Amino acid sequence: MQLSNADPFPQIKCPTLLIHREVVERNIRRIWTKTQAQGIGFRPHMKTHQHPDVGEWMREMGIHQITVSSIDMAASHAKMGWNDITIAIPMNPREINRIVELAEKTHLAVLVDHPHAVQVLAESGAQVSVWIELDTGTGRTGIPVNQIDPILSILERIDQSPGLICRGFLWHDGHQYGQDDHDVIRTNWVRSVARASALRDQLGKSNRNLQLSAGDTPSATVVDDLRGVDEVRPGNLGLF
Repeated sequence: MQLSNADPFPQIKCPTLLIHREVVERNIRRIWTKTQAQGIGFRPHMKTHQHPDVGEWMREMGIHQITVSSIDMAASHAKMGWNDITIAIPMNPREINRIVELAEKTHLAVLVDHPHAVQVLAESGAQVSVWIELDTGTGRTGIPVNQIDPILSILERIDQSPGLICRGFLWHDGHQYGQDDHDVIRTNWVRSVARASALRDQLGKSNRNLQLSAGDTPSATVVDDLRGVDEVRPGNLGLF
């Protein structure tokens, strides 16, 4: 149900998704305008709303790259015509057959944080882009950004796999969501970008075009100057 100025609640008789289109579009446009002006990619995360209508509003604005949180979401959005999709959770080797199949239908990017995941991808013959996921402080998934050796090992393994293209380094500053102080959010953003940039400078070669992809809605919303990364992936576009 799309919200309007009228009170919708008398009409609700069961669990119902309420979407205030004006608010959602305003929030999308707010970040979309900023990233366009700064030459940064905008790859919104579809996990919060998970509704095809919101995706269509994005497409009407000119957005054609998205983030999802599962292979099921990737497959359903591919059926809706999205053809540039990043699955922003570590690649599950048990889903490799579905990944290979989906990668034949759309431009697919996956995340890795362990050499075994790269090995499974390489042995499958999958034609996919690969992000190395970093842990910049949340402690959920990814390789701690200061652990150079395992990151380099994964990077070299990707380089040796003909079907894989390393996109670069991706992270999600989940610890930003509990932060009310905008100055702290900005400080955390600068710290994460600086550490990821230093890693890229240290491990980049002439044949590696390593990019930086930053998640979390608070940073994309609060930080005025997002330059220093190649794309952002906010998802809570109806909640601020």
